[in-house]
Amino acid sequence: NYEQKIQSAFKDVSDTLALRDSLSQQLESQQRYLDSLQITLQRARGLYASGAVSYIEVLDAERSLFATQQTILDLTYSRQVNEINLFTALGGGWVE
Repeated sequence: NYEQKIQSAFKDVSDTLALRDSLSQQLESQQRYLDSLQITLQRARGLYASGAVSYIEVLDAERSLFATQQTILDLTYSRQVNEINLFTALGGGWVE
């Protein structure tokens, strides 16, 4: 039915736009977290250099930083896939 296809298309676009907003918010949040982790790592390195903490503290800060960087990469990939899905939902197609 034509009307059902139109409603389905609008729902696809709406869902894709909602996911786009969610992914953008998650990316912003993770980027702020990454910024704070970079400061934490710098402080851990400084404390280690002064002998105040063990190297485990530096490694733990690095691990957290790397995990957050991976999360940002995963979210960026998801956002790019979502942009392709939005393009398709809006009627875009591939030209070969």
